[in-house]
Amino acid sequence: MLPISLKKPAVAFVPTFASLVFVTLTVLACVSDAYAQKMLIPVPLPEPSAAVTPALEPERWTKEDLTWEEQYSTAKKETLAAYHEAKLECQILSQPEQSFCLIQAKSVMDKEMAAINKRFGMPE
Repeated sequence: MLPISLKKPAVAFVPTFASLVFVTLTVLACVSDAYAQKMLIPVPLPEPSAAVTPALEPERWTKEDLTWEEQYSTAKKETLAAYHEAKLECQILSQPEQSFCLIQAKSVMDKEMAAINKRFGMPE
């Protein structure tokens, strides 16, 4: 029979806070992963609706202006639309700034219309 020593070993393991945290987090990770695998519940996806499908662009957006008349008409519409937007932006300003803004917007629109008329050979 071998003698049993009751002496303490020379090197003893003393758990530190870091080692306890590491062991605790490892155990929690394993348990939570196993629990998550059991708790996966398939969720049915909704049927695709017509709202998800993008609508086709209107023909006026994709149709090229071929004639000079169509190009002139489009340029004029774009200039008038820009003038209208500028007038709407001027409305949020105070009264003195608003009048100056409207005069400036009208001046820019007149210059652009003159350039369009000159480009297409129209009388002013």
